[in-house]
Amino acid sequence: MTPEKLERTIEFIVEHQAQAAAHIEQLAVAFRAAEEQRIKDQVLAREVQSAVVILTELAQIQSSRLARHEEAFQVLHEDLKESLNRLDQILRRLTDRN
Repeated sequence: MTPEKLERTIEFIVEHQAQAAAHIEQLAVAFRAAEEQRIKDQVLAREVQSAVVILTELAQIQSSRLARHEEAFQVLHEDLKESLNRLDQILRRLTDRN
């Protein structure tokens, strides 16, 4: 191998080595950014999970309250029907007397 060809080969190797080093550095930067984003995503995922737990508990509480209100409404509805029936009976008796 001639000295010129050896020099070109060495330059080629050095140039590609520099390109490879630059590419590795770019990959390292991208990897660090991806790792930071992964950590942020994990924090966000835990916050979302906590929010889902809270919302589930809230939905259960609201469902329980609604069930109690429905029961109370049914009792009041039955009481009202009974009161209206009594009133109707009283009105009939009063109109029958006249």
